[in-house]
This record gives sequence, structure tokens and C-alpha cells, in this order.
Amino acid sequence: MQMMQSRRRFVATLSSAGAAGFMGATASFHQDTALEITSIRIAKNSTICIAPQYIADDLLRAEGFTDIQYLERAPAILSAALGRGEVDFSLHLSAPSIVAIDAGDRIALIAGVHVGCLELFAKEHIHSIRDLKSKKVGVQAWGEPPTHF
Repeated sequence: MQMMQSRRRFVATLSSAGAAGFMGATASFHQDTALEITSIRIAKNSTICIAPQYIADDLLRAEGFTDIQYLERAPAILSAALGRGEVDFSLHLSAPSIVAIDAGDRIALIAGVHVGCLELFAKEHIHSIRDLKSKKVGVQAWGEPPTHF
């Protein structure tokens, strides 16, 4: 796929190259040898938020992963599945992972995608999260990401 060059893209590339030179970047860190591990397990669920990991499939194959498995995991147990080593990677909200890390699970958070897709519906007198103090709230299911917030 050929990308159109625009002034904005050219200036961004030029400034990045200039910054790299200024900071002393000397070499590329790309992989020259075959991967030791060519199989990867990625957790999936039914949310639209994880669409980027399906795009990453081609990029992972280009890097040398030959066996890419997508394993169905509910968002509520995803952090536990990561901690137990049942899956290698996933995209999901950070709050459940933070709770799991606090509980002792060995999970590494390596990148951020977004802060979440949560929306608060309330009566007219509720204008902020602070207004919920001492109030009861409903969530879809206990243990799902909204309960952590």
C-alpha cells in the first residue's frame, strides 16, 4: 500500500529524524535473526475497543510470528488469565490489571491505548463523580471493569 506524501507528513518525518540525530540515536534495533518463540496467544472478547489488535495480526506475522491464536476471554477474568500465563497479550482497560497487580498477579502493562469507554448515566442532580459519594450505583456485572471505577 502506497501512502501519499503530504507537507505535514514530510515535516513530521524530518523533525523526527532531526530529533533522533540530536539525541544521539545511532542504530536501528530491528530483529536480524529468527524469533525464538513464534507462537503468540492473544485474548479477545466481544468489545469494539480491541479492534487494533486484529490489525496487528499482519504486523506480528511480518515480525516472524507464525502461530497467532485468538482466545476468547471475558473482560472480568482477562487480568487473571494474563497473570496465569493463559494468554500473552490483550487490550483492555487498565483498572482491572491494576487490581490484579495489587493482588499479586505478574502482569506487565507495556502500552496505553485509551482510558476507557465508560459513560455515567445519572439523574439531573448528579453532575460529577463526586456527587455519587454515599450513593448506590448499578453496574452490568460484578467484577467487570466498571466496578473498579
